[in-house]
Amino acid sequence: MELGIILKNDELVVDSLTVAEVFEKEHKRVLRDIRYSISQIKNIEIDVSKIAPISDIDANDYFYEDSIRDSYGRKRKIYYMNQKGFTLLVMGYTGQRAFSYKVAYIEQFEEMKRSLQGQNREEMTQTQLLAYIKHYLAGSRVIVQPKDEEMYLDYYCVGIYSLLRYYGFKRSIPCSYIRELRPKVMEIGLAGFEEIVNYCAVKNKLKLAYVKATAQDFQASEVDQAQPPLFSILGLLDYWEEVAT
Repeated sequence: MELGIILKNDELVVDSLTVAEVFEKEHKRVLRDIRYSISQIKNIEIDVSKIAPISDIDANDYFYEDSIRDSYGRKRKIYYMNQKGFTLLVMGYTGQRAFSYKVAYIEQFEEMKRSLQGQNREEMTQTQLLAYIKHYLAGSRVIVQPKDEEMYLDYYCVGIYSLLRYYGFKRSIPCSYIRELRPKVMEIGLAGFEEIVNYCAVKNKLKLAYVKATAQDFQASEVDQAQPPLFSILGLLDYWEEVAT
């Protein structure tokens, strides 16, 4: 069963509908439990004489409200929760099945956190970076119109993100930017996009706006290679280009 942990607003979260499904509970009960947890957080009193002082506790650091549309187009209220919120919510869920899924969630949260922390190239060796990219390419597929939370599963979105990171771009890459670039990258292929990113890196112009502008009217030219070609190193180009077509 999918656990439904996604990256949203730069934070790993899971929604209340998914938690209700996994733990086999009515969604209205999960919503009630979340609201109770929020009320308890707001009214919490801690005796700082017995523990180290802590900063102010905010329920928004655990849960936040949102909505989705159901199959009839109606809005349904949901909550997103991070690992702290999830842990707080499921403390009272008992039984062997509940325990098993608690452990599964904890492990997946931690694994995904390690992967995200590894996206900082300054903290990774070249070998680790390549392994990270290969891992996400291997699990990708082509999604017709990927939503923000599906981008890490889409072949072209993963490729765009990976190439920018591989060639040295360290700042945040918005989902909207990847979505705008994706049609062009689908047209020229990831090998073609790698030429563009390499060109920008060699010219010391590896900026999102410059990459996007260059991609619109790029003419191949003889420039140095800032990095060894990514797909040649991984040996994945032919295989994944075939899968994507």
